[in-house]
Amino acid sequence: MVAGCASEGELVVDLVTDLRPGVEIVSAVAEVYAGPQRGEVIGATAPRPMTADLDLVGGTRVGQLSGVPFGAHLVRVSLQDAAGEEVAEGLVVVSLDAPARAVTVRVTRDCLDVSCPGDGSPTAVACLGGACVEPTCSPETPETCPEPECAADADCPSDGCVVGRCEMGVCFARADDAQCSVGSCHPTRGCEGWSSLSVGENQACAILDGTAWCWGAQLGGVVSVPTQVEGLPSGVTQVSAGWAHACAIAEERAFCWGSGEDGELGDGAARSSRAAVEVSLSPPVAEISAGDGATCAIAGGGPFCWGQDSYGRIGNGPTLGETSEPGPLDMPAEDADLAVSVTASGDKGCVRLSDGRAYCWGHNDSSVSIGVGEIMQDVFQSPVEILATDVARLAVGGWHTCALSRAGAVSCWGDGRRGMLGDGQESNSGEPVTPIGLDDGVTALAVGTNTFELDATCAIRAGQVLCFGSGWGGRLGVGNTDNALEPVAHTSLPADAVDVGVGRAHACALLVDGSIHCWGRGNEGQLGDGTMTTSLEAVRVVAP
Repeated sequence: MVAGCASEGELVVDLVTDLRPGVEIVSAVAEVYAGPQRGEVIGATAPRPMTADLDLVGGTRVGQLSGVPFGAHLVRVSLQDAAGEEVAEGLVVVSLDAPARAVTVRVTRDCLDVSCPGDGSPTAVACLGGACVEPTCSPETPETCPEPECAADADCPSDGCVVGRCEMGVCFARADDAQCSVGSCHPTRGCEGWSSLSVGENQACAILDGTAWCWGAQLGGVVSVPTQVEGLPSGVTQVSAGWAHACAIAEERAFCWGSGEDGELGDGAARSSRAAVEVSLSPPVAEISAGDGATCAIAGGGPFCWGQDSYGRIGNGPTLGETSEPGPLDMPAEDADLAVSVTASGDKGCVRLSDGRAYCWGHNDSSVSIGVGEIMQDVFQSPVEILATDVARLAVGGWHTCALSRAGAVSCWGDGRRGMLGDGQESNSGEPVTPIGLDDGVTALAVGTNTFELDATCAIRAGQVLCFGSGWGGRLGVGNTDNALEPVAHTSLPADAVDVGVGRAHACALLVDGSIHCWGRGNEGQLGDGTMTTSLEAVRVVAP
């Protein structure tokens, strides 16, 4: 702001641009100079977030500049990306001769590679529609602008999902998700969809065209839009988001990044890394799962785990303890050879065998969560065979565990408070029980844990997301934070779901159209929609 005095007024600065909010730009700042050229900046607005829900082609207000002396001034709007780097700028000279005046700054994508002034007028320092123009050109002073290039939307070219739109005589290129049958519309790459999803405590990760992207709580800060993971080869085939780290498989090799003080990155060094580091596992690596301070994987030699060993969460027996390099599970060799899938979560883990049997280990919360009946043993440091059979998928929480059978039925066991077992009760069970209505047809299953607020489970049946247990943060997807003793249907997803993930207080679903939608707590950007806002309804993760 500028100190007020006589013969001063206020400038109201609006922005019109076809750069996509939450993807190409995340904030805008307006500055005013002392005169009609660059020089002393006498006022600036606070950064205005450019969130994904804004229609910037239709225009939005950047801010107000008060106490601006009467006279001619250059107004500059700077647009920044998620890294804080300037992507583009817009310039307009305005003559202030009244207590208040509005000015609209236009920035078009076709000006990104244009440097002004060009070969024409040396005073044409602004760019509009890919051409250098006088900075006095604005919607408020059209007489100083070139001839309009359009009168209607039909006069502007469209390309795939990027739709031409005429605003104030200028063609803008608007990325329109509605034009995509699969995924989202990227302004330059066209329609593209997510192919995989994993949800961790306060983060989520997904795969897009063989690359890994994450959002939410990350090492060194939070990001509210998908950010590509550094250090990974192309061709990522699996990604797993844990509590404070994440892992992926590419070229049949395993990589991890994030918090590593407990050795959970698996490269032999107990240190954190923002970029992916390769795990000390010989390829081929078939599957990887990031948990809480620990990680597990299936590689050529069977199932391996590494990281923190509190409560026996890496399953390597009573004597070995914490390790920053992968070690084999302490289980019968003939069964280790049959291991096809592994899950690490909270303070326990489970491994599934090709014959439908499963082993689990770690903290036996309430004497029932491991799945071997009610046994007064707090910790299983080595894997034990559980009661569930015909297992096709395991979803492990902090307080309970669920299994999906090869016939599409769900069974759960462990702590039953807040409806965590989904059977309409709040009773514990050391033996598998079937959540109401999930006895067949289920295609996906996920559990999210919360140390103090307990677990939630979500499943997909006939494309519909059904959740039960702790409603902390609104993660059950029913528009409130109530608990549910039995599965309840999600109320705000726009299409059928193919996969689902649950975190500490949020959840996400991958839809049949290739888009990802998240709901629940968003204070650390974990909804991926460009905001830090909680939403009880599903919001779409922005395309990178």
